[in-house]
Amino acid sequence: MSLIRFLGRLGTLVLCLAVVFSSYGSTPSSSAGSATAVSTSKALYLTEAALGVEKLHSWYDWRTGLWRTTNWWNAANATTVLVNYSSLSGSKQYQPAVENTFSVNASRGFLNNYYDDEGWWALAWIDAYDWTQNTDYLNMASSIFQDITGGWDDVCGGGIWWSRARTYKNAIANELFLSVARLTWLIGSPIQTSRHTTSPGLSRNGCGLPSRG
Repeated sequence: MSLIRFLGRLGTLVLCLAVVFSSYGSTPSSSAGSATAVSTSKALYLTEAALGVEKLHSWYDWRTGLWRTTNWWNAANATTVLVNYSSLSGSKQYQPAVENTFSVNASRGFLNNYYDDEGWWALAWIDAYDWTQNTDYLNMASSIFQDITGGWDDVCGGGIWWSRARTYKNAIANELFLSVARLTWLIGSPIQTSRHTTSPGLSRNGCGLPSRG
């Protein structure tokens, strides 16, 4: 199989898994008669996802903490797939791989010359923190975000550059920037409750939750 075809299949797999996770997490109908069907569908989605994740993991390289033939940012997406599958299924089968990816690559801060790549890694480690509550992952995501903010200036009305070369501003890099900014702020803010829900607001007095009295 050619390298191009192999990469195409890997990209398709990651995209399909994302669709599966989206379907799994969708809101079911409120009708009592559909409850059993929805439950069965979710179990089927999770079974199909397990097969896809198993295949994805067969390409994992423990030495590099990445996946064979993936680019840097694709590995962030693959890490997110493992984390999301594990969170939804309750399985810890792939936790050693997530921990290994972090350990092997943490020394470089998950940074490179492209701010969108960094955004994908920040989102991966935010998800990993949500799953494990390991603050090392959250701290890494915050560190990555701080680096990304260095790509912001007022050229073209604001926004971050695609790369450190500062020759091009694009939608994806800025969408990732906003997503990471929102999540890192929510996680560190009292507006997010201990039950992982979001309060409608904060009071000016100490930034606490507003009184309902």
